[in-house]
Amino acid sequence: MNPGWTSVANGTVQGNTVSLSWIDVPKSNLSATGSLVLNITSDNELEILNQTGGWGGDSWKDTKIVRVSSGF
Repeated sequence: MNPGWTSVANGTVQGNTVSLSWIDVPKSNLSATGSLVLNITSDNELEILNQTGGWGGDSWKDTKIVRVSSGF
């Protein structure tokens, strides 16, 4: 399935909590921005604790978290 939107996010992981800022990017004419706070419930699943900006996704199953240090 090819979604009609694409978003990018940047954030931090502390313990089992992921805090993100996200924004839609030019794949569609949607233009939203907001924040997400997610709980890591297992190695491949996240649960939304809080959200702003009208985030449309609700399924975070089969998600892989990659931890990268700053300074690319």
